[in-house]
Amino acid sequence: MDHLTIEQIVGFVTFDDMNEDAMKLAAKVNAHILKCPHCLELVQSYQLLDEAFDREFAKAEIELQTMSPPRSR
Repeated sequence: MDHLTIEQIVGFVTFDDMNEDAMKLAAKVNAHILKCPHCLELVQSYQLLDEAFDREFAKAEIELQTMSPPRSR
């Protein structure tokens, strides 16, 4: 059995727009991970990593918004 590529997994985990290409990729990945525990584990790992990045970026954005601008002398 061929495994999913990293590009397919990352594209599946990170897509933002539900367009025709995204729907085709989602169908392919979902069908594959139903049969392949190895790829399912990779997809789940990338999902956890993506969620962790999103949380950290959100925290950093809030911190930047609450910082005072430098005072001019």
